[in-house]
Amino acid sequence: MALADHIAELGLPIVGGRPIMVMAERDNFTGQVEHGLKDLLDATFRVAPEGVEFALAAAQKIDMGRKRQQAKTAVRLAAAAALTVGAIPIPVADAGVLIPIQLGMMARVAAIYGVKVETATLAAAVATTVAAAAGRSAAVGLLKLIPGAGTIVGGTISAAVASTFTLAIGYAWAVVCGELTQGRLKGADGALDNDMVRELFQAQVALWFKTVRAGNA
Repeated sequence: MALADHIAELGLPIVGGRPIMVMAERDNFTGQVEHGLKDLLDATFRVAPEGVEFALAAAQKIDMGRKRQQAKTAVRLAAAAALTVGAIPIPVADAGVLIPIQLGMMARVAAIYGVKVETATLAAAVATTVAAAAGRSAAVGLLKLIPGAGTIVGGTISAAVASTFTLAIGYAWAVVCGELTQGRLKGADGALDNDMVRELFQAQVALWFKTVRAGNA
């Protein structure tokens, strides 16, 4: 505390005027609890150049809420693009036109969560096979996995359905990336567990599709 007071008196260009007291990990021996990391991160974001904000958000693993918010923005941008594509009804058989939008979104979300490229690529491949197993494109397959979706599209994918579908995929993928960031979804050998990724992604897509349709996301 004396050192912090001394530094504050020097009038250095410090955000907030004084050092941020940080305890990175709990010390069971002294009983001190973890503190200060979130404050330090917030201060860093306030002074970081705009050009590095995305890289900082991806690298940090302290504030997952910040990652979720950035992922949400990326997903909504992709959904807006899908809405434009779907302005002209897309035959379900040709729904693959949505795939480039969705793959780009998945790459963006993976980068936000700081998931390693090789891990993200493998997980994305597993996720998209969930769809491919049910049809010739990811859009077709995942729509068929969601009960009642066929009656909604009526043979075509409208702008609203294209957007809703993309939102569901994006939010589901963000959940998967969040788990990957925390070191989960691995088997006993430490390698990525394809079955866990597949089951989580499929369950989350169905959940988010219903949530988005209900206007709750």
